[in-house]
Amino acid sequence: MPARRYPMSDDTPLRAELLGAERLASVARSLAAGQVWECASGRNGAALLGMLESGDRQLGAVYRRLAADVREDIPVSPAAEWILDNYYLIEEQVRLVRDELPADYGAELPRLVAGRFAGTPRVLEATVTLVSHTDARVDRQTLESFFLAYQDEAPLTIGEVWAIPIMLRLTLVENLRRLGLRVLDAHQAVVAGDSLADRLLEAAGDGSDAVSRRLAEIDAAHASPPAALLVRLSQRLAGQDVALAPLSDWLERTLASRDETLEHLTLGMHQEQAADQVSIANSIGSIRSLGALEWR
Repeated sequence: MPARRYPMSDDTPLRAELLGAERLASVARSLAAGQVWECASGRNGAALLGMLESGDRQLGAVYRRLAADVREDIPVSPAAEWILDNYYLIEEQVRLVRDELPADYGAELPRLVAGRFAGTPRVLEATVTLVSHTDARVDRQTLESFFLAYQDEAPLTIGEVWAIPIMLRLTLVENLRRLGLRVLDAHQAVVAGDSLADRLLEAAGDGSDAVSRRLAEIDAAHASPPAALLVRLSQRLAGQDVALAPLSDWLERTLASRDETLEHLTLGMHQEQAADQVSIANSIGSIRSLGALEWR
């Protein structure tokens, strides 16, 4: 039986072109004008709960792995520290959404009939669009101006207005799920790079042939090594014993096969990690801001 797919079931962060107030309002109007929806009764909550539960499980796995490594004195990135320090807050959002999202939730909310959000309330696509074009930095002014512009084209029902806080929390948790998976992937690649560096240094004691054999094993285990692994290996083994000379050849071949240079790979990795850290910080900050709003 094929795995059930939920709305937005890919792992790309909710991060699109960062827009100012005027262009964001224009996007809101265009979205409202282009959505195709119906008001037929249905179970909007089931798909949304599935997305929430999947996000909760995956974020929990990310947290447990990072926390376990910290206990073992394995360094983690600043982005990972954001997740570790604020995981309690993420769990609180999951509980809030779970409590407010029974399976029959929003049966009368206008529901999209086409696109990747088909079968979900149209207001969910609106909150995803808002989060994507603000890099998850949502405050009261941005929220109000976006939905006022949306209603220039498609007025919201009272039920939809009340649903906005739930959809925003759900969207921010989903964004943190995606970002958390990326942070964990990068962390595991660095840890793997350290482990491989240790093994290569041990092999260097037996000469360059032993290093070559170890590199062949790495090739067999990693068809396309992650960028963070390659960067970590190069950092750990730069300027080491002459017996590690085969590593330089291996790195050159691996980078050439990807049409990359080590400098470009390192720069790209650092930029990606910095962007993810900002998105995580923005998501956490928005969760705090939403909690302080007087929604009534």
